[in-house]
Amino acid sequence: MSVLCIIRQFLPKMALGILDPLGKKKTQKLRNFFWDVLSIEKIYQKENISGWVVEQDQLMAETGMTEEMRTQFQLLLLWASQANTGPAASWLLAYLLKHPEAMKAVREEVYNVLKETGQEVEPGGPLINVTLAQIKTPLLDSAVEETLRLRASPFLFRSVLQDMDLKMDDGREYFLRKGDQLLLFPFVGLHMDPEIHPDPHTFKYDRFLNPDGPKKEFSKNGKKLKYHSMPWGAGPSMCPGRFFAISEMKLFVILMLLYFDMELVNVEEEIPPVDVSRYGFGTTHPSCDIQFRYRLRFLAFACRTATPPQASQRELRPPAHRRLTIAAASSGRQGFARPPAISSGWQGFACRLLKPRGFSCRQGFLRMPAGRLLHAWAPPAAATCQRERLRKTRAEDRHGITL
Repeated sequence: MSVLCIIRQFLPKMALGILDPLGKKKTQKLRNFFWDVLSIEKIYQKENISGWVVEQDQLMAETGMTEEMRTQFQLLLLWASQANTGPAASWLLAYLLKHPEAMKAVREEVYNVLKETGQEVEPGGPLINVTLAQIKTPLLDSAVEETLRLRASPFLFRSVLQDMDLKMDDGREYFLRKGDQLLLFPFVGLHMDPEIHPDPHTFKYDRFLNPDGPKKEFSKNGKKLKYHSMPWGAGPSMCPGRFFAISEMKLFVILMLLYFDMELVNVEEEIPPVDVSRYGFGTTHPSCDIQFRYRLRFLAFACRTATPPQASQRELRPPAHRRLTIAAASSGRQGFARPPAISSGWQGFACRLLKPRGFSCRQGFLRMPAGRLLHAWAPPAAATCQRERLRKTRAEDRHGITL
């Protein structure tokens, strides 16, 4: 059984504390696997270590934390930064692909705010270098919030510390005893309430916008609500990493829209329902894969090439002096390749794919980091020139695209 299968099968039971002996054995084996892979000793043997990870580890070491505790923290960090953000970013991209008007509006917004910083994505141009604090993307922000409203469904647990009467808005009252445990499910109570969010099952990328800016006020029964959605929980237990997670999602989508053309393989396909076993554990997962096609919007090869041989291939021409003919393998449409389906792990693939150092031109093939191979024609001189260009890119920017 793969690591991903173990996580999907046993995580909900582990969180609820209802694992059987077999489940406990498998989850402990999984912990040991991650603790070994993420051990401090092995991390420092790798190249291009994240400066953030190194700084965090140094701070923990200075406070006297043991190496074992610091290794366990690395697993916690991996889980906290990826377990919900990856699926959420995948849902967001799926909704944009399914709704072309949303894709067009968000993409135009991204292009416009990038131009305001004096930058533009173009063949052979420099990598974009801006921070999210420099740009304002209200349409993308609204699309992110709408995606979380539809696909984030956490449980909120509360303990009753003293006897009390709880009065509901509709007049009903409940007596709560000291020691009782409450489980709240805002996905039903808030996210899917048609009075708060009209047509609640429909993705509306601009739902959280007013003509004058972001929409902040929502009401029910004529009363203003303190919370209109709760994808991060509420109160003192609200997710402390929510701002980091939103930045991850926005960064991912901005880069995808800037550097790739994308479309669904089957434009008639509906967004799949969620895997109901994931209700209560943050962002839900799709019940099946979503197939889509992608292609790089620009090819930036730095050398002149000769006229390519005759072939049933699609020519992608940046400037006239930079030309490479590419035909995608296993493609239903010329010039497009089919990547892995959008899933909880797809975000990492896309981020690796976007890094320039992930590409190599060797023996007439353009290889992408995820193992996808596109047939390409290029004479040996062009391949050699491209390798030199990639070496220079690595030396100048060890971290690829920065945003």
